[in-house]
Amino acid sequence: MFGGRKISSCNFRQLKLEMPTMRRCSVIVSLIAAVLLGAHEAQSAASVALGITADGKLKWGFAAGGKATEEQTKSRAIGFCMASGGMKPRIIASTSRRGFGVIMEYQKADGKAGYTASVGAATQQDAINEAARKAKAAGGRKAAVVRSWNDIPQTVFNL
Repeated sequence: MFGGRKISSCNFRQLKLEMPTMRRCSVIVSLIAAVLLGAHEAQSAASVALGITADGKLKWGFAAGGKATEEQTKSRAIGFCMASGGMKPRIIASTSRRGFGVIMEYQKADGKAGYTASVGAATQQDAINEAARKAKAAGGRKAAVVRSWNDIPQTVFNL
């Protein structure tokens, strides 16, 4: 018996057609479940906040990695910025993608410091290039990376 039906020569052909279809359906359902569950497991985000101290200096805070959502990392970045003395922090960069990130300090035309950030880049060099492009667009010069990170999980192979 198969699925409550007797297998006979007359419906054996129908059974042959049903089995590949059932396998295909189970494979498709398994792939969909893996993608949905895998996307949830692999979710990560990064955010950078920038605030100003009472004496006019800029302070930054960032949050990246783990399984936090983008909204959670925004909240954490603002919290870290405030903990370092930054008042009225605002988010200057945020993403829900994993990747490389940098915070770059640059000198403005008036000689004051400015900050820019890049998050969720494919490589560290891409993150640096994006932050440098933003600094240049803001009229900055003499830029330097003050913080970098990579929140892409590393695969370790035991040899």
